[in-house]
Amino acid sequence: MPPQPKPSGAPPKASLGPVAALACSIAAWIGINSVVILSTSESARLDLPELAELLVLDASGLLAIGLAGGLLLRLGGRLVGGGRAAIGLGFAGLFGLGLGVMRDDALGMAEELAGGPQLGLVLFAGIVAAVAGAVVAAALVGRRLQGVGVAWLGLLCGLGALALNHFVLVGDFPSAHLYVGFAGLALAGGSLTGAPWPGWIPLRRRRGLGWSLWIVAAVATATLATARPSMEVVLHQLRFAGSVMAPYVTRARAERASFGGGLPSEWEPWFRDRASLPSIGAGPPILGAGPPIVILWTIDSLRADVLLGGEYDARLPNLAALRDRSFTFTEARAPGSQTVVTFTSIFAGTYYSSQDWSKHRGIRDLWPDDDESVRFPERLREAGVTTVNLAAARWLTGPFGVVRGFSDEAFVPPKGTHFTVASRILPELRGRLEAIGDRPLFAFVHALDAHSSTRPRKRHKDPWERYIDNLALVDEGLGSLLAMIEELGLAERTILIISSDHGEAFGEHGVTAHGRTLYDELLRVPLLIHVPGAEGRRIATPVSLMDLGPTILEIFGAPTPAAHLGESLVPALRGRELAPTRPIIAEGRLKKSLIFPDGRKLIVDDRLHTTELYDLRADPQELENLVDRDDEEVERRISILREFFSIHRNKRDGYEVPYRK
Repeated sequence: MPPQPKPSGAPPKASLGPVAALACSIAAWIGINSVVILSTSESARLDLPELAELLVLDASGLLAIGLAGGLLLRLGGRLVGGGRAAIGLGFAGLFGLGLGVMRDDALGMAEELAGGPQLGLVLFAGIVAAVAGAVVAAALVGRRLQGVGVAWLGLLCGLGALALNHFVLVGDFPSAHLYVGFAGLALAGGSLTGAPWPGWIPLRRRRGLGWSLWIVAAVATATLATARPSMEVVLHQLRFAGSVMAPYVTRARAERASFGGGLPSEWEPWFRDRASLPSIGAGPPILGAGPPIVILWTIDSLRADVLLGGEYDARLPNLAALRDRSFTFTEARAPGSQTVVTFTSIFAGTYYSSQDWSKHRGIRDLWPDDDESVRFPERLREAGVTTVNLAAARWLTGPFGVVRGFSDEAFVPPKGTHFTVASRILPELRGRLEAIGDRPLFAFVHALDAHSSTRPRKRHKDPWERYIDNLALVDEGLGSLLAMIEELGLAERTILIISSDHGEAFGEHGVTAHGRTLYDELLRVPLLIHVPGAEGRRIATPVSLMDLGPTILEIFGAPTPAAHLGESLVPALRGRELAPTRPIIAEGRLKKSLIFPDGRKLIVDDRLHTTELYDLRADPQELENLVDRDDEEVERRISILREFFSIHRNKRDGYEVPYRK
């Protein structure tokens, strides 16, 4: 038998397959995630096992997706011969996934941009296709870079995208973060696919290692499917935008609560449909100097601690002086952390879930203009009170439904600022006060000077200093208002109510600005009621801004509809002990919070499937989540919250409570 010729040249080098390349990319991504997480203040509340659990959950999710993608490409290669058809199959898988996970984030935006639901669906499909195509393109670019010998560029860009993912669109758009993660890994993995195995790995082990990575990916899939992480880990995941699997892992922790006992006895009258109950009558007048004038002056974003602590009295002298001679409610909370949600609830006397929110052509976002709840200024008009609304933003006028029913309403346009500042509204208010004569008057003014989008007086580098400086603008306006009331001889008739729509966050719970959470840095607000001739005092009884409607109605001698879910604070203004029985609730972004008589505060997020329970007496900063300590007790509290909202909800056929950003 003739001798066989020996092969010429060196043997072909083994190269990384797609799953091995993906695994290497995810290993690098875990390192990036660790650095980002450990560099934040939030990491101080994570012990080593919790940090490991957080990273493993995210890595498991990405490996599981990589496994699915790898199998899809292999299946496509076998069934349709690889090449473009396999790429098309991968695109189809990403597109189908996007139709599901991007619905909450992109569908509403698409409908708004397109001007209607039909064209909105087309635009939404286009957005999903573009995002899915970007991921496929990233993988192809990575492969091309590997082919021309600059794979390091694709690897750096892919890992850079993963790092940047932590710092863009923070706090929302989870599907966008998921797909940025996809694209970053696709670019990095594509750049590594086909690269030679490291020389220090023996040739005989490379094939086994490749199969091992498939097994690891399969185990990761099983881990993700069966994971039930602690709620503390879940909440930390959600605070890091780059933890792309967090919003999907939380579905494993969805609560299992049903209605049951344990309802505090004082709450029982509020856990029923109150629409058919008789109205609540008013007591005798609290002023004897003539028809009352009530001015509700609210200050956007004013936190309770700014005014109640006394640290900023020198910079806010008029607010501080008014606080010291007013009834100051030190435990007042807003029914929401968004201006629109808070004021709709205050004026309608109902919560967000009870109202009718919808989109309309030409109106951005959701608005309650179709909501039929009667706002309390309409009740005042029926009682013969002149009602005035001087709006610093157009959406605070009647057509938008937030506030409604005023006999005199005007939008005061801004000049050089995003929103109208208080100093431009004061001349309008003066005109109404000069013309009121001996008639009763209710006036509402919302000062937006301190809103984060209003131009500040000085461009401080420090956000907190800029915030205080803008509040000082409102304080100047308040001083002018007080001087105006004295000058017009109306001081003995005027009850001045000072409050806010919500607070402002400066990094607490990993959040800035407002609207995104229901923690007390956003819900706890000042509430001052100045009554002429009454001695000021501090009242520590927990109250809600839902109590403002009944309070103002009673001051004018008008009855309060029983369906209004607040109670009058007038007993406190008469010097009596305040003993309200209604629960204190807040809503926003499909989150709900409820404060119990024992000081425990429950927060349930129906979009992200998280539950939090804090002891406000021992832990006022809401740092220690008690959910994982007593499942039975937590489920009892959840059942109470669910029961309240099953009773007080919009029962229109087909209506689902929408997510308002």
